[in-house]
Amino acid sequence: MKKWMTLYILSICLMLCGCGQKENKENETSFVGTIIDMTDTSVHMSVEEGDEVLASGNEVTFEITDELKASKDFTPEVGDRLSVTIRGDIAESFPLQVTAVSWAPNLVGSAYISTEESGQADYPAMIMVQGKLYYDSDEVSTEVRCGNMDGEITSTADTEPTKDNQSNFGMGYGYQYGADDTIQVNIDNSWHIFIPYGVKQDDWDNLTEQQKMEQDPTYHSDEVAYSVIDGTYTMDSEDESQMYSPSVTFSTEDNAFLFTFDVLSSYANHGTYFVENDEVVATTSDEKYVFVFQIIDDAIISFVEDKSASTKTVEGKVAVPDGAVFNK
Repeated sequence: MKKWMTLYILSICLMLCGCGQKENKENETSFVGTIIDMTDTSVHMSVEEGDEVLASGNEVTFEITDELKASKDFTPEVGDRLSVTIRGDIAESFPLQVTAVSWAPNLVGSAYISTEESGQADYPAMIMVQGKLYYDSDEVSTEVRCGNMDGEITSTADTEPTKDNQSNFGMGYGYQYGADDTIQVNIDNSWHIFIPYGVKQDDWDNLTEQQKMEQDPTYHSDEVAYSVIDGTYTMDSEDESQMYSPSVTFSTEDNAFLFTFDVLSSYANHGTYFVENDEVVATTSDEKYVFVFQIIDDAIISFVEDKSASTKTVEGKVAVPDGAVFNK
């Protein structure tokens, strides 16, 4: 009996310990603020966002612990804007005393990356997706959405992003594609709307579909009829060592085409084409191969790999990857 009683007491203790850990984990909240002052061991910040913290005060201080340092590999400085997660009670003093468990740069909204020392202009919060830059519109989406992400920010830049899935405000943020060619980024459980760089949100909303295409060459509208024009479209390539760029030439008079992507091949990919649902469907004269291009506008098309024949060269390399852009 004594043995069973001991086991019972131990099980109760383990349950209580487990519950205590869970409650501790759930007792977390976050805020966004700016560093006012800091030392090697502590940080003093103003609080700009975070209702639970602002309910107690607008300035906080916390120690720089090993756990905090390990949460993000960066070196904060006075004036930096951060997202900070805290755990446990908020000590009602001035400034408030909290326990920070993670932090990360937050340059969304009105925050800019200052590059005055280098003589460059300031940059807004920006991301690059599929080769295109987007910047924070300072608006938040409240629409109901699924939890599946279309992508994630995997790297950061000091100024303007230069590669896909890169931002200048941190990494690890998931994003989804939004309406009207927007990217919506999940930051601190809020969906921040990013719009094509160089266009103000109000201006973008008021543009016609044709004007949107003129502002952003990669914007695709379902309301405008597309076609191709006479002449040659050449593939964009970042490979400077490439001696030859694939190209496709159209003749609208007889709906003929010539698609060249392998200079070592004796086979000529030529035949006729038609336009359907904003796509160019090109079939070789012997009907062996079909190549499909998405029409972005009259001067830009992109290759649709999953609807097309292979573009492997005689050397076994893929000459035209999916989504490759061809310009007139």
